[in-house]
Amino acid sequence: MRSVSVLLLLIVCITSSVTAASLEEPSLSFKLTGLKRFQQANTIRNSNIDALRSEAEFGCNTILDTIPADQIQDFLNGAVDAKFGGDSAASASTTAILKATISTRSTHGIQVRRVCASCQDFEDIIDHPDYQRYCGSQVYGYNQTFSGLLVLPLSQNGGTDFQPGTLPGVVWAHPTIVNTPPSTSYTGTSSSGQTLIFGFMPASMGSPVIMPDYFGYGVSNAKIYKAYVIRQSYETSVIPIWYTAARILREESNCQTELANELTVTGYSEGGYSGPIVATALHTLGWNILKVHAGAAPARSGSALIPGLLQSVDLGVYPSAYGDIFMLLGSSYSTTYQDVANFGKGQDVVKPEFREEVINLVMSAPGRSNLLEFLGDDWLRIFDDEFLAWARDVYETGDPDPCARRFEQGFNDFICPAFKDNDITELLETTPFPIQMCHSVDDEVVVYENLPNITKNENLTLLTVTGSHLDAGFPCLTNAFMYLTTPAFQEYPIQAKHSVDGCPTSNTSPSSSPTFVSQNSTGESSPSSALPVLPTGGGPPEPSSLDTQPPTSDGSQVLFAGFSLIVACNVASVLVFWN
Repeated sequence: MRSVSVLLLLIVCITSSVTAASLEEPSLSFKLTGLKRFQQANTIRNSNIDALRSEAEFGCNTILDTIPADQIQDFLNGAVDAKFGGDSAASASTTAILKATISTRSTHGIQVRRVCASCQDFEDIIDHPDYQRYCGSQVYGYNQTFSGLLVLPLSQNGGTDFQPGTLPGVVWAHPTIVNTPPSTSYTGTSSSGQTLIFGFMPASMGSPVIMPDYFGYGVSNAKIYKAYVIRQSYETSVIPIWYTAARILREESNCQTELANELTVTGYSEGGYSGPIVATALHTLGWNILKVHAGAAPARSGSALIPGLLQSVDLGVYPSAYGDIFMLLGSSYSTTYQDVANFGKGQDVVKPEFREEVINLVMSAPGRSNLLEFLGDDWLRIFDDEFLAWARDVYETGDPDPCARRFEQGFNDFICPAFKDNDITELLETTPFPIQMCHSVDDEVVVYENLPNITKNENLTLLTVTGSHLDAGFPCLTNAFMYLTTPAFQEYPIQAKHSVDGCPTSNTSPSSSPTFVSQNSTGESSPSSALPVLPTGGGPPEPSSLDTQPPTSDGSQVLFAGFSLIVACNVASVLVFWN
């Protein structure tokens, strides 16, 4: 009980630091101009091109760091010092609470890797009927290599071997990042607060963690268009990273360590959107989703998202730090992502005179300040005037469905399907596994109207909070991080997959179970003993009340009763922590 109380105090202070902001960090340097990048990217569709930087030069599948169990607490304490070092009382108290938690819960060493993979890598070795739907050759970018950060738990007994057993996984879906995705921003103890809290710490508690870069970031930067709030892009760029993590654990441990069928997914803002998408795809492919925490999700891209953004700008409440979102949205829905309905239909949301420059800037991955400088004081000047007038009419009249209000051939008959196809309201309202939404009634970036109808599905729950988009990250991600420490996750009955005697010489899984397959010497497909066996389809077992409802019996009530302690935490440390 004492350790739980310490943890609650820890979360109250430190996760007030967990926000959706990101300060500038050094980005990878590329020699090609933005225009040349744009010209190269324009040629991509299911074809290989010469990389601006080869995968070897990028450092694909490179071990960045290994910290054994007897050093993990010193390492994490160093990371805490790097984030919270200061003379203020708040910094001192936060540091003390974090270190107390590390001393009681962080018992595993960790290995940090940059991993890369493509859907094409697994095309012929995953025997599941829905794999082609998410990662088949018809999907834009299926043969593009994507990247992410992988943090793996090492044995509690010391050394550099993986922790043996079948280990439940964690997916961290990051918020909007302009040029510093997880795999390129690892800097040891001075890494971002996201990496510390949702990467290092869960792994040090025994769970493998993947932190995907997303579509057009990391190794895929400048090789393919960046995608933003495009549903398919998150499936394509995250699924192969997950399977790569499973393969690494199995192959390199001789089957003594396996990625469990069970996992949890957490995200905020863009990650609140991508998290449920990735979880749904993995569930369909046979994985057991224990719970998803989706904070500030722009779920209603087909209705509330764009009008809500415009209304905040018109009211003068939209924060200047998030102006880059207009660039990312504009680029993604202006004939770049080839599987979007308005691609090449003359209904781009960005004006023709700005389109090339906007895309060049987004593709070249400059800092956030570069995008804001381009936008200047008029963030909306890049958008088509008639498109803006249509969206403004929606929020001024209060109509919840802009396409139903005005649908005209030649004006929005392609842009409407583009946004509606990427709306995830129905996905959320029909989810077969627990998803907890978290949203602020005061959110000025992703307005509250983006929420789905929570009453439509008992698996869908809501934590309503207050504060700005930035500030709401505290209670939303507090709740998400806390879940990783509760019995609902830590003591969930895991379906064992590992073998203490090493990999079997033949696959003995039931024939009805979807498996990885490999090619034998005759060219015929056969089950592979070197790759993970997937669970039988049908979804997760019946969840307990802890899985379906906001935590109330595991200490959460103490946490939320203690929200008044936020004032004791130095607001200045918030941004320092998160970045």
